[in-house]
Amino acid sequence: MSTVDPLGAAPVLTTGQMAMWLGAKFASPDTNFNLAEAIEIEGWIDPDVFMAAMRQVTEEAEATRLSFVDTAQGPRQVVAPAFTGEMPFLDFSGEPDPSAAARAWMQADFTRKDDLARDQLWMSALIRLADDRHVWYHRSHHIVLDGFGGGLIARRFADVYSARIAGTEVPEASRLASISQLMEEDRAYRESGRFPRDRQYWTERFADAPIR
Repeated sequence: MSTVDPLGAAPVLTTGQMAMWLGAKFASPDTNFNLAEAIEIEGWIDPDVFMAAMRQVTEEAEATRLSFVDTAQGPRQVVAPAFTGEMPFLDFSGEPDPSAAARAWMQADFTRKDDLARDQLWMSALIRLADDRHVWYHRSHHIVLDGFGGGLIARRFADVYSARIAGTEVPEASRLASISQLMEEDRAYRESGRFPRDRQYWTERFADAPIR
């Protein structure tokens, strides 16, 4: 009697995700695949609205809820139904040097090494430096988001927070695509005429690159 792996039916990885999966699998223990951004916010903000807006972004953006598992059919990505990880609001305003305390906390978080199957691969934190000074910090493993994707998260969050503060509708234009849509776009690209042309261009472009 054979055993069916229920995760075998989960979505496969995109080309970029597979590259990162292999990189993380065979990298040395001290290799860091994290990406992070710290945005300084000057002026008044509403922390409750801020955190509610961030929760809404996690409901919309599947990338914030991804984990990756190895199955008999190869690595698969799993989208959790809800974000259950950390999203702290930290107050360093009482520290002798609030900015230094914030930098130390962010550096410690950035250097952590996550397990792709068990750990939270995306996180967000609001850090208070003073009543009118905050830092929004968000960090992800590179298999979840690249720099461009992180920018899209930031833009969507800004739209959601601004709309909640103003009491207006959140614009649809900045809503993030689903994982299934991104996979379909990746598949369509690899089956299109652009893929072999792009491959030829980059092969020729780096044909004389030194071998290390």
